[in-house]
Amino acid sequence: MEEDIRPELFAVGMKADCAQEALDCLAELLYRQGLVRESFAEAVKARERRYSTGLAFPEMGIAIPHADAEHVIRPGLAVGILKEPVEFRHMGMPEVSVEAGLIFMLAIRDEEEQPEYLANLLDVFQTEGNLTKLASCRSAEEAAGCLKRLLQTTGQCDKGGGEE
Repeated sequence: MEEDIRPELFAVGMKADCAQEALDCLAELLYRQGLVRESFAEAVKARERRYSTGLAFPEMGIAIPHADAEHVIRPGLAVGILKEPVEFRHMGMPEVSVEAGLIFMLAIRDEEEQPEYLANLLDVFQTEGNLTKLASCRSAEEAAGCLKRLLQTTGQCDKGGGEE
């Protein structure tokens, strides 16, 4: 999973007026890196309409959008650290909205790996302070390094330690 985390797939200080715009931005990052097919962005938005991906944590709301494996060429993870949160519908409770400040867009080629991938991310999200630390990163390099360390330890990452 950590090999899927690359600074060029992070949008730090991302501006989006709505969830759809945020999804387009992150799908474009994956597409430009050759990780997903042109159909990926529309597939993510269609899936989001059917199965909402917002989650509310005490620190902030997040979203974990993705599309079916047929739209993925190689695995990757695009992360949006938003300047201002955008509204997603809550996973499992679509009548509830979540103001997502972080978006983790999954490009998974092997659908059997998806539960473990999500479980690893959820371990990070559930540890108090981790979402705030990630959201406060000031560069893509810093954010990618921080997320890698959080996944390795589900512990703490120190500010400014993005260089590896």
